[in-house]
Amino acid sequence: MNFKYQRFVLVTVVLGTLLTMLVTLFLPRTYLSEARFLMRWGREMTVPTASAGGGANLWLTQRPEMLTSAVEVFKEESVPYEVVLEFEKAAEKARAEGGTPIVLTYYPELSELSGFDRIRYTVIAVGSWLKRLPETLGLKKRLTEEERLVGAVKASLNIEPVPGTDVLNFSLTWGSPVLPQLMLEKVVDAMRERHLRAFTAPGTAEFFEKQVSTLEAELERVRGEIATYEQAHGIVDIVQQQKTNLETLAQLRQKETSIRLERVEARAPRDMAMAEQKLLRVQADIRTLGEETVRLDGFSKQLEDLELQLQILTDDYKLYRKDQEAARIAEAQDQARLVSFSVIQAPTGALEPVRPRFWLNAGLGLGVSLLVSLLAVFYYDYLKHGRDGPDDVRRDLGMRVLGTRSFDPALAE
Repeated sequence: MNFKYQRFVLVTVVLGTLLTMLVTLFLPRTYLSEARFLMRWGREMTVPTASAGGGANLWLTQRPEMLTSAVEVFKEESVPYEVVLEFEKAAEKARAEGGTPIVLTYYPELSELSGFDRIRYTVIAVGSWLKRLPETLGLKKRLTEEERLVGAVKASLNIEPVPGTDVLNFSLTWGSPVLPQLMLEKVVDAMRERHLRAFTAPGTAEFFEKQVSTLEAELERVRGEIATYEQAHGIVDIVQQQKTNLETLAQLRQKETSIRLERVEARAPRDMAMAEQKLLRVQADIRTLGEETVRLDGFSKQLEDLELQLQILTDDYKLYRKDQEAARIAEAQDQARLVSFSVIQAPTGALEPVRPRFWLNAGLGLGVSLLVSLLAVFYYDYLKHGRDGPDDVRRDLGMRVLGTRSFDPALAE
């Protein structure tokens, strides 16, 4: 290969590699969260076999089919929708309580970014807008933001059985570092619910579900009564109000005693009358405060009764929830012949992006650029039939070149 080809190859490889690296810098970051679940099988799924030592073993039957069935149950269409809905409910609750809501978005908000990250995701936002242009022009169906998120969750969620084991591997990729772990935790909850719902027949669990629903409604009613009662009677802290009233009452009684002494010591009728008026006012204040204290004691007793009722309902609610879960798992065991669905690896945090891989992309760019440049040189050097200079004549024909002259096509005519 002569010098000019070497220069062409070098320039092509350098430019191709730099272009690949530049494009990689502007690609969106993808973060990964993973979790693992163990499917523990019941006795109905095993058959006794004889071991080499003469003892009895239990051998699991139809493992691949059961794992495949579990995966299909977990891939139900409504799971991504439930995950998005849970995020919306959590965000609304945080706003109502004055907290900071965690909004489900595929990419980070531009307002939260700075430096080159802001430039990168601005470019990505422009690309997303161009991608949605057919929808804006009416060429495609316009999707709502919720539908986009549901589709993104569905595309990002992957469920695979680990070969030769009873373990299912769940993974979820997302464009923001904070959300994948939170999303996969909600997926886990939805999966557990889906598993129990799919393999549970009506029966005991249904009874407990009705009891739980009744208790939840009762809890809300009692909480509402307490809130209404406190608001109607202007109660902020009834214990503190009682303490303040008792201190004020003690001060008024001391003032009453002092005025009585002042009335006894008065000489002039005018002083005695003034002392009598003061005494009457203080005694009226004492009566009013005493009545308020008695009323507060009554309020306190009624509030204690309501809070005691709330505590009893809360304990019953927890008990029924526990029994409900046990009943549902027991029925799932009978119906699906599965003992449980256990989390053996909680959803992991996404600290570093898994894509794009900068140096891998740079290496691929270098390799592809090198291949393209070599193919171009091969085509130019070996497949082209013309000869471009004295070196080609010497190499191809084996003849010496005595001299060269320029050729003008216009003169040839």
